[in-house]
Amino acid sequence: MDSKKIISLVVLGIGVALLIYGMNHMDSASSQIGELFGKTDNKGMISMIIGGVLAVAGLVTFLSKKA
Repeated sequence: MDSKKIISLVVLGIGVALLIYGMNHMDSASSQIGELFGKTDNKGMISMIIGGVLAVAGLVTFLSKKA
């Protein structure tokens, strides 16, 4: 396995971890209580967006054929 594949797997893993973190953060009690009082917290959404982009980039890079 070459270094490109290893790096893409690491990026994929970080992306999935950020997706999970973002979902857990949005479902946390403190986030929901803050929303109840009108406080906006974008940390969960931003984490999910960045995680999704990283996960897709890692997956595409991992599955791409070497030219």
